[in-house]
Amino acid sequence: MSEQGPLDYEDVLTTHSYDGIQEFDNPMPLWWKATFVVTIIWSGFYVVAMETGLINTYETNLDQDKQELASVRSALEQERPPVTEELLVAAKDDAGAMANGAKVYASTCASCHGPEGQGLIGPNLSDKFWIHGGSPTDIHVMVTKGAPTKGMPAWENIISHDDAIHVTAYIMNMQGTSPANPKEPQGEEYSPN
Repeated sequence: MSEQGPLDYEDVLTTHSYDGIQEFDNPMPLWWKATFVVTIIWSGFYVVAMETGLINTYETNLDQDKQELASVRSALEQERPPVTEELLVAAKDDAGAMANGAKVYASTCASCHGPEGQGLIGPNLSDKFWIHGGSPTDIHVMVTKGAPTKGMPAWENIISHDDAIHVTAYIMNMQGTSPANPKEPQGEEYSPN
């Protein structure tokens, strides 16, 4: 009898020895055997459930998730309309949008383009010359997508949709201003039709 109480089996040493260490040949614990049996039963249920459709397959779950994602995207697109030139030009006439645009510009753009758009390490935003196009939508694309090869970060995941529209309108308002010490023109001249 052991210190833990009576056992329903005897400790039996195996005949082999590894580095002077022998091991017991005791039966597996009952809970271990029960877990094994439950696993076998579950696997049978699982196979039947998968084949009969009681449990969704990976492909079914994927299709459901794709449909849910499409509906969420559709709702977002309806909630915030696509950015058009008309929307950007209209934002130039909105005092609230311009005030917010100035605030966003000061916190995200001024460090590279200067507080008045005169250009520091980034290009001058106050002249008529643009490296990646000067139309309102071109400017908005640069704000949101950036130009990583030129060092311009993409702001679309950092600032809100409305902030991107407002800062674009604010930058459009800078065109034609005369800041002190402007950087030389870069890119091609853009003149609206």
